[in-house]
Amino acid sequence: MLNEWQDVYHGIEKATSLPDLADTASRAVAKIGFSHWLFEVRSICSAPEPAIFSDCTQAATWIRYYKEADLFPGCSPIYAALRKKGLAEWTDGARFVLTQCSWIGADSPALFSMGRETTPVMAEEKATMAPYIAWLAGALHAKFITLPAASSWAHNSSSLTEREREMLRWTALGKTAEEVASIVGLSARTVYFHLKNAMLKLNASNTLQAVVKSIVLGLI
Repeated sequence: MLNEWQDVYHGIEKATSLPDLADTASRAVAKIGFSHWLFEVRSICSAPEPAIFSDCTQAATWIRYYKEADLFPGCSPIYAALRKKGLAEWTDGARFVLTQCSWIGADSPALFSMGRETTPVMAEEKATMAPYIAWLAGALHAKFITLPAASSWAHNSSSLTEREREMLRWTALGKTAEEVASIVGLSARTVYFHLKNAMLKLNASNTLQAVVKSIVLGLI
């Protein structure tokens, strides 16, 4: 079976855009016997919408499922898989879905889901395909963050100052600007100043997006 995956490997390696990567993902998912897929990276820091999204062929119900569950313990299959960085099995009512879960940094789970309408996932099939699904999810993510659509998040990110990175790290831990100010001995206004500069350099529309981008890009 490894030989059959060589074209998938080369497709991922040669991808220069999200459409290229999406085409390879669709072919790979079809090899495994599924028809729909979704790749998502998000923050669990109370984000109401996925923080980062790739192109996909997902069902809208999956987005609603993730959003309503919010990836916390109430979403037992996903949460359990995130805890062990493993494979979750669930259904959205119309499709049988497998989700490979992993973490980017401490607060950003990456999910790669595949679904089909017809045949339930049997235990033997799941056990056989788990290593390939784990490899595929990891390879797609590794490539995704190198593409222009992802690397554009890093606009001027190399010029982030150490103070800006420090403010982002505290914010990633859930601290408010006032709390950060008290911890580091600055005024809240100065903390906001550094966070605003970081947002501009990361091309982020808010502090949450700046934190997620900095985590994904390995800046904090």
